[in-house]
Amino acid sequence: MATTVLLNRSPQAVRQARLEARGWLMSHPRAWVAEIEVEIVVSELVANAVLNGSEPIVLSLDERDGLIRISVSDGNPELPQEDEDDDRVTFGLKIVGALAHRFGARRRGVDGKTTWAEF
Repeated sequence: MATTVLLNRSPQAVRQARLEARGWLMSHPRAWVAEIEVEIVVSELVANAVLNGSEPIVLSLDERDGLIRISVSDGNPELPQEDEDDDRVTFGLKIVGALAHRFGARRRGVDGKTTWAEF
């Protein structure tokens, strides 16, 4: 069962997203195995959208066949660059890359981008 949450572009969005992720994880029998990692990745992806994206910011959580997928969409079509000199961008992505099995980002035309991670 998937859940989607619309977030404001504010520092409180990270906390709200983490709480939503925790509640979602508790409702899935197998998802709790990666609880801490999922919460950290949700926090990093939402923080990146708040700092570098634009509204609307949407968090989506889904679990299918034992695979947890976290997606954070925002209205800025610029993809995050891992080789940027700005540590505010690259540090969070390095954390996501270290914790998730796979992660990436894709443009949604001119309407923004979605950054995602899988466990």
